[in-house]
Amino acid sequence: MHEIRCFASGGISAIFREHRPPVRESAQFHRQRGSLRYRVRASADRRSEGEPSRPATAAVPAQEVSAERTLAVEIDRIRFAWMSDQRDVLDIARFEVAAGERVFIEGPSGSGKSTLFSLLGGVSRPREGTVRILGTGISEMSARRRDRFRADHVGFVFQMFNLVPYLSMVDNVTLPCRFSRRRRERAGSRSGAPEAEACRLLARLGLDGDELLARAVTDLSIGQQQRVAVARALIGEPELIIADEPTSALDEGTRERFLELLSAQCDEAGASLLFASHDTRLGAVFDRRVSLGELNRTGSVPVA
Repeated sequence: MHEIRCFASGGISAIFREHRPPVRESAQFHRQRGSLRYRVRASADRRSEGEPSRPATAAVPAQEVSAERTLAVEIDRIRFAWMSDQRDVLDIARFEVAAGERVFIEGPSGSGKSTLFSLLGGVSRPREGTVRILGTGISEMSARRRDRFRADHVGFVFQMFNLVPYLSMVDNVTLPCRFSRRRRERAGSRSGAPEAEACRLLARLGLDGDELLARAVTDLSIGQQQRVAVARALIGEPELIIADEPTSALDEGTRERFLELLSAQCDEAGASLLFASHDTRLGAVFDRRVSLGELNRTGSVPVA
C-alpha cells in the first residue's frame, strides 16, 4: 500500500492511499505534466486502510448565521501561526456556516484564505480554539483521525486541480472512494458502482461520450480538468465542499458557467459550499459573502 499526497498551493493537502506499485516518472511522464503543477510522493505504508443565479448579497459578519440552523462549520476563538515563535496569521473569534449554505470568502492573494481552509479541512490545527465540522471537533483529533474524517466528509477543489496524470478521468473521480468506505458506499448506492457514479457526475458537468472519457487528463483543457476536479470533490456526497481559488485560470465566460455548475451540483447533493477568491465579482451568486480581512483580527499579515 502506498501513500500519494497531492499538494495544492497554499499548503492544503489531500491524502490518498491506494494499492499501486511505486510511481516511476519517465521522460514521457515529465513531458505530459504540462501545466499541471503538483507534487506526487509515493512511500510505503502498511497501515490498513443549472439554476438561476441568486441575487447579489453584501459581505456580512459571520455571527449573523442563525443559531437555530444546523451548522456545517463552526469556528470558536481560533488562533493560528505556522511556527510557535511567529505572530498569528489567523485570529478569528467566531465563524459559522449553516448546513447547505453557500458562502463566498473574499480576500486578496496572501490574505490567509488557503490557511483558513487548511484548518477547516483538518490539515492544520489551531494553536488555540476549536474547529467543528458537522458538529465534530476536528481540532482535538489526532492527525490520522483528521485524515479519515476529511476523506469521509470533505471534498476539495484545488486551485490547480491536482489531477493524477497516470489515472484515467474516471479513476481520478473515484479516487476518494478508494480510501473512504463511506463515500464508496454512497456512490455505489446511488449509481450501482463508484465508476457509474463518476460517469453520471461527469455527464452532469458536460463531460460525457466515449471519446472524451478515453482521453488522458493531461490532454484535457483547463476548463475540463476543473470539472473533473469538481466531480472528484462531489463523489460520495461529502457534506462540505471547499473550493480554493478554482477559477483563477479561467476566462470570464467559462468562469460563470463553472460557478453555475458547481452551485447546482452542491444544491443537488445538499452540500455546504465554501468558495474562496480574490475576485469579489464572483460573490454575487452565493448566499453570503464574508470578508476575511474583517473576520481575521490579526489585520493584514502576509501568508504563504
